[in-house]
Formats: sequence, structure tokens, C-alpha cells
Amino acid sequence: MLGGNIPDTFSIGCGLKSVDLSQNFMTGKFPRSLVNCPHLEVLNIGNNNVEDTFPCMLMNTSLRVLVLRSNSFYGDLYCPGATQEWTNIQIIDLSINNFTGDLSPSYFSNWKGMMNSNYNEPLDLRYKTADDHYIQATVMVIIKGQQMELQKILLVFTSIDFSSNKFEGKIPGSIVDLNSLYFLNLSSNAFKGTIPASIGNMKQLESLDLSVNHLTGKIPGELASLTFLAFFNLSFNKLSGSIPLGRQLQTFSADSYEGNAGLCGFPLNISCNSNKVDGVPPHGKTDIDWNYICASLGFATGLGIFVLPLLFSPKWRERYFDQVDQVLLKNFHFHQQKGRKRRTSARVPRNQIRRL
Repeated sequence: MLGGNIPDTFSIGCGLKSVDLSQNFMTGKFPRSLVNCPHLEVLNIGNNNVEDTFPCMLMNTSLRVLVLRSNSFYGDLYCPGATQEWTNIQIIDLSINNFTGDLSPSYFSNWKGMMNSNYNEPLDLRYKTADDHYIQATVMVIIKGQQMELQKILLVFTSIDFSSNKFEGKIPGSIVDLNSLYFLNLSSNAFKGTIPASIGNMKQLESLDLSVNHLTGKIPGELASLTFLAFFNLSFNKLSGSIPLGRQLQTFSADSYEGNAGLCGFPLNISCNSNKVDGVPPHGKTDIDWNYICASLGFATGLGIFVLPLLFSPKWRERYFDQVDQVLLKNFHFHQQKGRKRRTSARVPRNQIRRL
């Protein structure tokens, strides 16, 4: 493993396309001279001990993949000098750092690599080779709550991971412009306010993690339309109201919603009518189960139709017991005949032996 400072000696016009220094013991500042590499597409310095502010100088480059995961970066993400603001970025992982501050409402507005104005139309792949679909790099990412290593990165793969920092304020409305985003993780921060209902328009989302924040209000019903959602976590916020009904949101376990005292409805074991745990009646009252009552009434009625005539009608009672006697006599006669046949068949072999 490597240690020490990352050399800040990248010359003007350097031809590097990928820099991977992850899983080492690198320390010191972020190398500003990387801005001299105009063709740089992948930068991965994840899991080191680099301590610096956000590398704003890279926002005007052709960077597609930026991984700063698990370092000691700090400060906000405000970059006043950036003009293009990452038109190609498609994977950004800033998780497990000390970033702070709000994300401005327009923060994601120029991230063209995660936008597709025709995302409902199929990609035109007729004139592309296999290598044209990939970025040749190996990156460790967290996908659907699991750590995975990508050996090659599809050009259509998109991911944002800002988890485990100290971001605050509202979730920027411009995030919904990223209509080609597949994975979004803003968990373990201090975001507040409501969940933007327009997130329901991000139809490509497969993973959404907003857990461990200070989000309030109701879960937008629009989220139920995210049909590709395979991982979903809103736990440990301050959400309230009923969990929206839909094809997706009820398929996740109660763990996805726990830690929100005001939430109710399936899959939580809390009824929205009483706002109490199911099975515990509010204010000591007992809920009436009409299914059991109807079944009991039906049984009592049927039993009464049979028993009451026996008790109060001599003719009916006489006919009933006559029928019982007939059944018993027939049954007795059947067993008697069966016993005779067995005794007769048992004697045959002995007679044959005597004749011999």
C-alpha cells in the first residue's frame, strides 16, 4: 500500500484518462495540478486520509467518475468559479467525509451526464462497438445497500452517493432534472423539509436512500410510481401520515420506514385509523370483529333448526328416533352378515384337509 502525500506534479497537457489511488494511506492535500489533465475521466482516491476542501477545479473538466469516499474532506460544495459544472459526470461518491452546508436549489442543474431528454426512447447502438459502451476502470460503489466492485462502467450507469456527511437544508429541487439517475443515496446527513414530490418523475431510479435525516411531512404519493425501485429506505426521519398505496412501496419491509413515529399503514404494524399498534385497541376499547359474530349467528341458527323440533314436537322426535333405529339395525345386520362370511371361509381349508 502507498502512503504519504499525493504528488502535485501533473504537467500541463498530461494524457491521463484514469487515476486510481484508492485503498491506500495517502495523506495531505488534494493535488490541484490534476486540472492539467484535460482527458481525465476517472479519479478514485477513495479510502485514504486526504484532508482538504472540495476540488472545485475539476468541475470544468471531462471527468465522468469521481470517488472521494472515506477521507477527511470538509467544507461546502460551493464552487463560484466553475462555469461548465461537470457536463459529463455520471458517478460521484462523496460519502463518509465531513462535508457541510446546503446544496443550492440549482446544484444539479448542469450535470448533463445524468440527464436524458429522451430517456423513454431506446438507445441507438447501431454504430457503437462493445468498448464504446464502457469506461475502462474499476470502482467500488455502494449499490442498493451493498458494496460492489465494478470492473467496467457502463456509460449509462449513473450514481450519486452523498451519504454520511453533514449536509443540511432542503433536498435541491434540481435533483429531479437527473432523469437518467439510477442510484441516489443522501442518507445519514441533516437534510430537513419535505421529500420533493417530483422525485416520482425520476422513472429510472432503482435505489433511493434518504434514511437518517430530519425530513418531515408525508411521503409523496408520487413515489409509488417508481416502478423500477428495488431498494428504498426512509427510516429514522420525522415523517408522518399514511404510507402511500401503490405497486412498489408496500413491497419493502417495515425496516424501510422504522424510526418515523408519525407514520402508519402497511407494512408497519400501525393502523392509520387509531394510530396505535395493531391488536391494541385505543383507549381500552375492544374492536368488534363482525366476521366472528356472523359465523356464530349462522352456527346458532343451524343448530336451532335441528334441535328445537326435537324438544317441542313429539311427532318430529318420534320420526327422528325411528330413523336412528333403522340406521342402527341396518348397520348391525351388515356386520352380522360380514362375520358369518368370515367364519364360513375359515372352515373351508379344514374340510379340504380332512378329505385328503
